[in-house]
Amino acid sequence: MRKNWLACDLKRVSDHRGTLAIGELAHQLPFVARRFFFATGVPVGVMRGGHAHKTIEQFAVCVHGRVTLILDDGIERTQLHLHPSGPGVFIPAMVWDEWRDFSNDAVLLVLASKEFDESDYVRDYQQFIELVRG
Repeated sequence: MRKNWLACDLKRVSDHRGTLAIGELAHQLPFVARRFFFATGVPVGVMRGGHAHKTIEQFAVCVHGRVTLILDDGIERTQLHLHPSGPGVFIPAMVWDEWRDFSNDAVLLVLASKEFDESDYVRDYQQFIELVRG
C-alpha cells in the first residue's frame, strides 16, 4: 500500500498465570491517544467502518475473537485477519477502512488521535477516491 499502515506486533509475556500482551504507547504509536472505543456484539454479516478520516489516525487491536480488516489507500486494497494473538494495526489518515466478519465474541479496541469530529469523516467511497487521487 502507498500509505504507511503498519501491523505492530505486541510484546507477549507468558507464564503459568497466562499471557500478557503489551503495547508501549510512547514507542509504538505515532500519536497520543485522545479517544478510544470498543466494537462488540456486531451481528453476523454487518460491516463497521466504511469510511476514511481526513486527519485522525487510529490504532486497532482485536482483544477477543476475530475480525477482518480491509484497508484501501485509493490504489491498493489489503486484507488483514486480526485476533488476540496477532498484531495491532496503525491506520493513518486518508486510508479507507472496512471491518468485516466479526466472530460472535469479537471485541475490537480502537485508539484514536483526536476526539470525535463528524467533519473529519469521508463516508462516500467515490469522494474518498477523488480526494486521494487529487
